[in-house]
Amino acid sequence: MGREEIKEALSILSKYIDHMEEKDPQYLWVSKVARKHGIKALPVVVGNALVSYRLSGTGEQYWEEFGKYFLKYEPSVDSLIQFIKLSKYNKVMKEQKLKRIEKVRKTLIELADMRYSNLDLIRERLKRALKAKGTEKTLVFALKMAYYLFKSLGVNVEGDVELPIDSRIATLTCSSGLIDANVEEIMSKRRDEAIRLWSQVAHEVGIKTLHLDALLWLPAKGLRKALCKGLSYGREVLKKNLEEYGIEEAERIASLIVRRACC
Repeated sequence: MGREEIKEALSILSKYIDHMEEKDPQYLWVSKVARKHGIKALPVVVGNALVSYRLSGTGEQYWEEFGKYFLKYEPSVDSLIQFIKLSKYNKVMKEQKLKRIEKVRKTLIELADMRYSNLDLIRERLKRALKAKGTEKTLVFALKMAYYLFKSLGVNVEGDVELPIDSRIATLTCSSGLIDANVEEIMSKRRDEAIRLWSQVAHEVGIKTLHLDALLWLPAKGLRKALCKGLSYGREVLKKNLEEYGIEEAERIASLIVRRACC
């Protein structure tokens, strides 16, 4: 199943957690907003993450747009709504997304008054407001971005966050052999299984699952497209991506977790 190889790769990557997270473009923009507004920025960071889907550009472009906007304006639910209305990267299903923000308005306002940083508590409040399970991709992503805000402010975080399963992570789940299934199946019918298995592996290695996203998602850029050409192409892309982040053991990691040509 590739589990031991994945554990070895994560053990190597674990020493780069802070380095990788702080290189994440989403972290860079959240941290800029946090430095300007402090904890008052938590509601807009969480709210924006809840509507960060079906974008017209990359996630990096969208969070840069968000960051530049809130470096100029005070963070509030109303200013977040105005940002979404004006966004050039968040155009699809805009009315539905605005309704979602209204649905969690009270909860978002309450977050601004939080005196501690407990991700599990934030999850419970969002679950109630959205009538959700708590493991939905955008809700989990909102918790990750809340963690980024707390981290940038130097605040210790309680709780943990599952790994969001998108196309990049599903490709790694397939190529590593963690699950014997194609990318589409992992993203749909076997999504909960993927979340559970990655959490188990992280626990066995001794790292929080909230760190997996930066360690895996960032270097997996372009991996699926490369794997469609062949296994060696996929390994080379992952290796080069890791090298760009300054990972010395890039070649070893790529050989450990790119073991199947999942296209």
